[in-house]
Amino acid sequence: MIKAVIFDVDGTLVDSVNLHAKAWQVAFEKFDKEVSFEAIRRQIGKGADQLLPVFFLDDELRRFGRELDEYRGELFRAEYLPQVKPFAKVRELFERLRRDGRKIALASSAKEDELDEYKKNRSDRRSNRGRHFVRGCRTIQAASRCFRSGARKARRFRS
Repeated sequence: MIKAVIFDVDGTLVDSVNLHAKAWQVAFEKFDKEVSFEAIRRQIGKGADQLLPVFFLDDELRRFGRELDEYRGELFRAEYLPQVKPFAKVRELFERLRRDGRKIALASSAKEDELDEYKKNRSDRRSNRGRHFVRGCRTIQAASRCFRSGARKARRFRS
């Protein structure tokens, strides 16, 4: 029997992929790089360390990569994060899993303040019970660590 379920957050539980892509596109334009929305959207799910080298040369990244990433983060938090909404039926899915005795863990490459905002905006605080966030899943190598960490935490977590 399945005892726990681990979910990604962005693009799985909340509708944020297009908003992330738009924030990157606007940030790129500020740094004089025009890239189509579709090209950026195909890269969403990667952390900045993997996304930026797809569009910028090493020299550009050394000169302004950190500033670009910071600008994009501030832009996303100010302009786009308030627009993020959960997908339909997420609450019902979680309620069903809890009713069936399954534990829930959430893993994400999102920045900590973004995850905090997702949690803070929940109208039903009780629905956060039985859930654990695993952060730092920004790279492929980190993904397996996140999965193992989420599984361990879900086993230990008591409802």
